[in-house]
Amino acid sequence: MNINTNGLKRIHQGIHSLNPSEKKVARFIIEKPQDILNMSIAKLGEQCGVSEATIIRMCRSLHFKDSKN
Repeated sequence: MNINTNGLKRIHQGIHSLNPSEKKVARFIIEKPQDILNMSIAKLGEQCGVSEATIIRMCRSLHFKDSKN
């Protein structure tokens, strides 16, 4: 399974507009896209040192429909 390259492109293009906590998540995803494929939001938050709400806000800020995109 591969990470959606359009999703990575969207993260790259929008990272400048994110707050510092959201940027942590975005950088993790950019640096380790294969690691997040089967990772829960809770686990991603743990890995990044942020709350689940931060991940959801990042997804919304980048106009993803939901956290699965």
